[in-house]
Amino acid sequence: MTLALYHSTQIHFPGDMDHCPADFAAFSPAHSPLLSHVAPARTASAPSEPGNPLTLPHLILIHPLPFPSLFPYYFPMRRKDKRITDDSKVMTLLASATIGRLATTGPDGPMIKPVNFIYLDDCFYFHSALVGEKIEHIKADPRVAFQVERVLEYIPAGEKPCKASQAYECVIAVGGAEMVEEPMEKVRILNALMEKHQPEGGYRPVSEPDAATVAVIRVVVEKMTAKVSPPPG
Repeated sequence: MTLALYHSTQIHFPGDMDHCPADFAAFSPAHSPLLSHVAPARTASAPSEPGNPLTLPHLILIHPLPFPSLFPYYFPMRRKDKRITDDSKVMTLLASATIGRLATTGPDGPMIKPVNFIYLDDCFYFHSALVGEKIEHIKADPRVAFQVERVLEYIPAGEKPCKASQAYECVIAVGGAEMVEEPMEKVRILNALMEKHQPEGGYRPVSEPDAATVAVIRVVVEKMTAKVSPPPG
């Protein structure tokens, strides 16, 4: 489940938190609907009498996810002027970028690794050896972050070195990683990866025996933001 925190909000439940309405939708005055389908849950501070308002320093929104870990809600971007709001531009960036960076946490701590990827069906996919650090981390904790960027231009400093900057576009996503197990689905994803990264062809299609020799990982996106820092002018 995901917990999202917003300041100084009072909400009324019809009764015990065990009977919290499954389709309760939460709103913030400054934002559009944040999360819906609030899952029934009990917390230490939950009201026990019907009609008793739940007053907390923060509003807790609870959203079911397809894996058993907790994600912090990603608050709206501070620099709203740099947010990429055109979905087609985001898709163009994800389609053209060849390298993404996968951030994981395992028993030995955090790790980030570059991977060839494809964004398909609202998920990130990449392949891996059947064993190794990535696989160990994902099995230990499926929570991951994924980052993609396109470098546009270095902006040199004038007299003041702190005025140097970098023009870029980037996408940052958080979600849950899972192994793709179905053989023909692995074949489909691996062929899509090849078509993206070697569009000129020159290779035979990936077969089911080929797919059995590698792992294919799917990142189910929970939150994704896109940002541009454009060149001057």
